[in-house]
Amino acid sequence: ERFAVVSTARMDDAAWGGAPDAQRLEARLRKMVTKNLGILYFGLDQTSDRRSVMFGPIPGLGDLDSAGEDF
Repeated sequence: ERFAVVSTARMDDAAWGGAPDAQRLEARLRKMVTKNLGILYFGLDQTSDRRSVMFGPIPGLGDLDSAGEDF
């Protein structure tokens, strides 16, 4: 009974009046899906380490962009 919904609607710079950037959007989506897999499947906790994909909470896109992609 574990699930997550990850929406790219607010991850896209175009939604905020910026230029679309498919690579950045893909990286943001990959980070959020990876983080949710870490939490829901592997039982990992969020961390304050900005280099970790498990960094959180993530209040804004700048925080998401600064988070790494590795556990």
